[in-house]
Amino acid sequence: MNYTELSVTTQDVMPDKGVLFFKSGLTDFIQVGEPIQNDGGLTFVGKLDECGDTFCPNCSRNLVKNGSLKSTLKHVAIGGIHTNIRVSYARFRCLNIDCQFNTRSQSIPFKADGYRITKPLKEYTEKLLSYGLTLKAVAWLTGLDKMTVKSIHKSLLLSKFTTDGKTLIKPERQAKYLAIDEFKLHDGHKYATAIIDWETGYILYLAHGKKKAVVFEFMDHVGDEWMSK
Repeated sequence: MNYTELSVTTQDVMPDKGVLFFKSGLTDFIQVGEPIQNDGGLTFVGKLDECGDTFCPNCSRNLVKNGSLKSTLKHVAIGGIHTNIRVSYARFRCLNIDCQFNTRSQSIPFKADGYRITKPLKEYTEKLLSYGLTLKAVAWLTGLDKMTVKSIHKSLLLSKFTTDGKTLIKPERQAKYLAIDEFKLHDGHKYATAIIDWETGYILYLAHGKKKAVVFEFMDHVGDEWMSK
């Protein structure tokens, strides 16, 4: 990571201490000045290049700048210090008075979709979750709240174990022994059933309810050939 070291003294003697000013590491982020440090961590202040987004997506006429906006995104921690990105970006207006398009904001290329965090932080969070860390541990390491971590975890599981966000992918490994257990959900009034590979502990199937119909649904899901073994 690129950084510059500034001496805490202006004298010609070798200082005992120095201060490291890091860059954010975001290629599309134009950093302005040095980062601001406070009790909440480290905040990088900067802007986006205004050269992009100059044509109307509706009529292809030129867009003109119509003010600016600011947004603060959580970023990857540096040396155990939580960081934020405070970015200024332009708002544009179409010059065509007959165009139904009014104004649009400049897109932030490093912002993760659906979250007020950067893409590197989302990727880092996903890696921590894939290592098996708890939601609480990941929240502490990243500085995110547990609900945000839980949402990222859910999206990660859906992309890994479903085809369209709903249909479960069939187990890749053939199981020899199955274990079935039920458990209460968080509200205490509803149940779910888990079917597990007894030898590996991998969850093969998870569904609402605790009736035997869940087992028949699992059998239909994996097929007769898989069950025959």
